[in-house]
Amino acid sequence: MFVALTEDRPYRKGLKYREVKEILFNEVLANRIDRECVKILLDSYPEIVTRMQRVLETEVG
Repeated sequence: MFVALTEDRPYRKGLKYREVKEILFNEVLANRIDRECVKILLDSYPEIVTRMQRVLETEVG
């Protein structure tokens, strides 16, 4: 879900942190995903996004 929200797609740009956070928290409130997992994910957001970008650059380059 996180990757689908943050990566660019042919039909839209990847969402910004604030948008991702809102969507994930709405999913938590609806009991569709785990609150603790979302907290860990968002606490690590900058590192995760940086690593994702490196992987994409390696695949393209």
